[in-house]
Amino acid sequence: MRCFLPLLLTGTLVTSAPAITFKAGQPETILSHERQQELGIAFIDTGLPMVNMRGQRKWFLTRHDYPNNDEGQVMLEGPLEDPFAKVVRKDIRIEGAPEERVEFNRPGNGCWIGNVYLDPHYNLILAFVHLEYWPHGMARKKYCRMGLAVSQDGGDTFQWCGYIITPDLPFERWLNHWYPEAPGTTNVGWVSYIIRDGYFYAYYRDTGDRPDQAIGGMACARAPVEEVVRAARDHKVTSWKKYYNGEFGEDGLGGKFTSLAEPRGLMHGDAAWNEYLGRYMLVVRDGKHSEDTGALLISFSQDGLDWSPWQDVLRDEHLHDYPVIISNGPDNEVTGKDFWIYYKYDPDDRMPEKYGTMRLDRVKVTLD
Repeated sequence: MRCFLPLLLTGTLVTSAPAITFKAGQPETILSHERQQELGIAFIDTGLPMVNMRGQRKWFLTRHDYPNNDEGQVMLEGPLEDPFAKVVRKDIRIEGAPEERVEFNRPGNGCWIGNVYLDPHYNLILAFVHLEYWPHGMARKKYCRMGLAVSQDGGDTFQWCGYIITPDLPFERWLNHWYPEAPGTTNVGWVSYIIRDGYFYAYYRDTGDRPDQAIGGMACARAPVEEVVRAARDHKVTSWKKYYNGEFGEDGLGGKFTSLAEPRGLMHGDAAWNEYLGRYMLVVRDGKHSEDTGALLISFSQDGLDWSPWQDVLRDEHLHDYPVIISNGPDNEVTGKDFWIYYKYDPDDRMPEKYGTMRLDRVKVTLD
């Protein structure tokens, strides 16, 4: 039986799942700052989610370019040791995205591909999209939502399907009550997903509120994989349900949530199944905006609801950002005794300027 102990000040739930022992290797650089500059990339603003399509690894990221800070989604092809071997598409647009979406640094929605899923039957790629609405173009005072887009041509183009998850805190209340005193309150992070019993389980940061306090937590919403894929083929979305009070009964669009763990690093991270342990894994960052150190954190679960305490994979005084789990095997949703975590690293500062000397690193994790 699971045992949940509420922390009344934060609304977060601490679970009873045991810790797992593992070893982390020495970090390796897969994209140096110098090579990043050679590619014309000013900075990278996501992780490197990947799908393995018929033996070809396709990687996705959001980049900003010199000299005008132009933003765009990029698709790469390359092996594990060099994802940037071939830049296939440098400016992927999400066609039909919300009408209020405009270009970077202007009022409206910005779109980031935070995670991807390859459907093995239809060979389509689902993109879990992070969206930010910036009233008056103010990036630090934003309202965030999650949406879904689909590619049916191997990642060359994506079509918008619709919103799937929005915070418990409604946009109108956020705008009229919390904005601009609580910048970033509704940052939902990325969708980190697992597949369990035929469902997507999506983990993200949700926000509710009381009259005088905004309350965040690590939330979970789910939807049947078959229904999600079938709807996406028609550029539509199906209903997602949030986990609340022991069941998936709340609407993904604005419903209540029960927090499964302390939401670290705005829940920018990734998740996967581990065959060696027979458990799910969840990796997030730590330290940005809040602490003196930066870290990669990992947690494990047998059922997708009861998660072990966060454990450090790496920690130092610098920024470890946007971690993604990369498998050595053919299916990137399934990992073994060892696997990789790819992440953005900045050796100069924990909270650097966007044009710092950041690079992309990876670390191998070996389970005991």
